[in-house]
Amino acid sequence: MIMSFLSYYMELRHDIEDVLKEVNALTFVHSEGIGKLQSCQPRYDSTIWHGKLGVTHAVIENNKIELLNEKIELLNKNARDKNEIIKYYCWNLLD
Repeated sequence: MIMSFLSYYMELRHDIEDVLKEVNALTFVHSEGIGKLQSCQPRYDSTIWHGKLGVTHAVIENNKIELLNEKIELLNKNARDKNEIIKYYCWNLLD
């Protein structure tokens, strides 16, 4: 089992949930908070205040980690700016 930690601009929460469904995450927990983004550029086209950040912890089977990497990298490649880059880390729960 792999634990993943994802940090992202809150507007991307639904994209994160879609990815977790695609990789059949066994369980996940979302948290949100207010923080300073890298550029602090206002996002007036968003219904969510531009400083709202999301964090998700998810448990994923080992054989799904490559798919998770591909999906997150695709979202990052299509990001509008550096504030939409998803930061993520994964580690083995059984070590």
